Amino acid sequence: MKAFERSKLTKYRWWREDWDEVVPDHVKELEKHAAERIADLLEQGFTEGELKIEISSGSSASVSYVGWWEHREIASV
Repeated sequence: MKAFERSKLTKYRWWREDWDEVVPDHVKELEKHAAERIADLLEQGFTEGELKIEISSGSSASVSYVGWWEHREIASV
């Protein structure tokens, strides 16, 4: 029997534009945005790219985040 295996690795990272600490309450929204944006760009044929989002923090000003993602596929025969 001949087998085929494919591994896919998608990595992303976020940081604040002002280089302050990532707000813990923002992590789920950052994860959700990254997943949606990456899926959209993969469908368009991209394998890496920039991420960007602003998140409101209640009564305080919005927090701007930027990030980068990359996707690799490794096929084994």
